[in-house]
Amino acid sequence: MLNFRAILYGDPIATYNKVPVSNITSTIQQVNFYDYFAAFTPRNFPDEVIVTYPAYTASLSDILDSTPHEVIEAYLVSQAALTLASHLGPSTESWKAVRRLHEVLQGIKLDAVGDRSKVCIDIVDETLGFATGKYFVQETFGGDSREKSVNIIRGRLAIQSRP
Repeated sequence: MLNFRAILYGDPIATYNKVPVSNITSTIQQVNFYDYFAAFTPRNFPDEVIVTYPAYTASLSDILDSTPHEVIEAYLVSQAALTLASHLGPSTESWKAVRRLHEVLQGIKLDAVGDRSKVCIDIVDETLGFATGKYFVQETFGGDSREKSVNIIRGRLAIQSRP
């Protein structure tokens, strides 16, 4: 039974359905999920997956069966192009086409292009996240700053532990 309260409050445990991965692989046979999962986590396959709407897998399988392979291929290629074109330089035709699409759909001022270095930094930060912070800290707080920090922490700990 569908729990509308869980949906309203965005409770992922109550609204998601854990199913064995074999349910997915047997229902959607058009996709080799073992190769797909291996691309992310080499040979470490999940035992269960979360399916928001259980009937989706059967519907997707029907759609994949009834859709010509050329259409599916064109969709996948266009999605890859739309996703990756913004990583190209602003002088490329692909970048310009995707940029124009975003301008129209998002109401961005036409030809208002931000600083390319900020775009690159944002992509690196989004992709690597906290990993890039390590290099910032090393560069900014080099030398004996670690030792000074440890002494400060130990000094505070010693003060806090006094009766």
